[in-house]
Amino acid sequence: MRKVINFQLIFIFMLLMLISFCCVGYTAEETLTWDKTFGGSDRDVALYIIQTEDGGYAISGYTIFKNIGEADFYIIILDEKGNKLLNKTFFGSNWDCAYSIIQTKDEGYVIFGYTWSKGAGEADAWIIKLDEKGNLK
Repeated sequence: MRKVINFQLIFIFMLLMLISFCCVGYTAEETLTWDKTFGGSDRDVALYIIQTEDGGYAISGYTIFKNIGEADFYIIILDEKGNKLLNKTFFGSNWDCAYSIIQTKDEGYVIFGYTWSKGAGEADAWIIKLDEKGNLK
């Protein structure tokens, strides 16, 4: 006597098992620690983020401030809960963009990007050193 295997039933059973395994007990709300937004009424873009020595975060990017159409270096420092400790811009008369940020051994920051506002012309590299309070060093 020959056994007939119903592949459709096996497929449906496996699909239901996969769906129940993936969906049971997992929701976005359970895994989300915090959710924050930063910026104003125009474009504010984060391009790079690092975790700082104290468990917070340092973010670099650019902001278009007060609808003047030019971008500025945008730096945000957060504590471990996502609360803003520092929100700073550095700018010139043209487009300026901060690509990356690192924390230094003295707990300050070095930010790297480019500027059309300073330098020899066209786009030039721009590096800024800040102390631990966000002041230029």
